[in-house]
Amino acid sequence: MVEPLILEILDRHGRVAQRQKFTHFPVIIGRDYSNDLMIDDEAVSARHLSIEPSPDGGWVLEDLSSENGSYASNRQRFTLARVKTDDRVRIGRTQLQLRSPQSAVSPTVLHDGLLWRVSQLLGNVWIMLALLLLNVGLLSWSSNTHVFTQIKPSDTAVTAGTLLAGTLIWASIWALLARLLNHRAVLLEYISLGSLLALASLALQAFEARLGYLAHDSTLALITSSLVWLAVMAVAAYLHLKLATALSRRKLYTLIGAGLVAMCGFLVLSSYRDDHTFTRDLPFNGDLQLLPVSMLHVTPAPQFFDNLPDVRDSALQKAKDPD
Repeated sequence: MVEPLILEILDRHGRVAQRQKFTHFPVIIGRDYSNDLMIDDEAVSARHLSIEPSPDGGWVLEDLSSENGSYASNRQRFTLARVKTDDRVRIGRTQLQLRSPQSAVSPTVLHDGLLWRVSQLLGNVWIMLALLLLNVGLLSWSSNTHVFTQIKPSDTAVTAGTLLAGTLIWASIWALLARLLNHRAVLLEYISLGSLLALASLALQAFEARLGYLAHDSTLALITSSLVWLAVMAVAAYLHLKLATALSRRKLYTLIGAGLVAMCGFLVLSSYRDDHTFTRDLPFNGDLQLLPVSMLHVTPAPQFFDNLPDVRDSALQKAKDPD
């Protein structure tokens, strides 16, 4: 017995706009009312495409002499083609995806759950644009404040363009991964997440600098800042993986924990290597640090004013007799 065919009509974002199940073949697709599947697309012919099951388990597609042609997932125009389940076909301006009862579906999202609320919030186009502009603006300003030369508008534009391109590339890679693994269109969510991650990095750098400035115990300050960094990285990794994959919570925690342990091990080894590697370069830290009061030689104000005549006489004597 031939398994049923489920045809999905996709919108321009790749989301499913309509599904229809077929058990009798061939399935004729087009704009004509006599077709098994009617497509409301002016670029689709009256009788455009025919689909039949293939003996090897796939599907045989035949273009019915359409004006605009039919295209497989590799963008090659065809007259007769064999495709597999879950492949896509384009006719006119319409994308079709062939499914079967065994096709994987995206995991159920708990309505009103925390992840659903976060996804809805980050997926809002206005929130995404606000976070993206804030990300580019603050990071551009922060990078220019460390430059001691005159800042040109072109330099600011290059910095902002680089940050914008980096955020979009980061989001596109994760969105593509989510599409392949989870069949979700979450580009806006990942743009918002990438912007939040960059802003969190900027805030953590400021926190780390202030903590090192105020703390008297450098070891405690290092441990505190490291724990905050690890917590932020864990939350960011959880949100990225949760949107992109269908892993269970236990597997997610295991994967994130293993990644954090590996990161800590790398940092420890790098610190050990730097401490035990001879170098002629002197380390330089641009952060302003306060010296402890015990290290400063402080002269009380009355004693300072009492010593002024002696200091003046000594200076005059040295001016008269340099030797």
